[in-house]
Amino acid sequence: MSAEAQKPIEDDDQEIIIEQEEEVSDDVEETASSAPETEPDDNAEELESYSKGVQKRISRLTEKFRKEERDRQEAVRVAQQLLQEKQNLEGRLKQLDSGYLNEYGARIEAQVTSARRNYKDAYDSGDTER
Repeated sequence: MSAEAQKPIEDDDQEIIIEQEEEVSDDVEETASSAPETEPDDNAEELESYSKGVQKRISRLTEKFRKEERDRQEAVRVAQQLLQEKQNLEGRLKQLDSGYLNEYGARIEAQVTSARRNYKDAYDSGDTER
């Protein structure tokens, strides 16, 4: 026994030395290591059942992940398609707006020119009712 394993205890002026056994921890280690060796069949079956369960879970999670990835890609594709359609519609709107404004502006110019000419003719002829 080592000196660390011995502890002096004083009791009524007498010194008693208690020795601790280190073998207890060795026995516990031997018992712990021998326990898994006695049940290899149970562990194999348990491992196989865990393995099947884990494989099912992994396949479900993988399927879920792939579905989410496909959904995300589809959402991105739809968003890009909608953005392209929006840009096309905005371009057509600007083109139509400028076309309508040009046509409306030309019509107003023609009416203003016609009104000035009618006014000048009426002024020159002295006709106030025109």
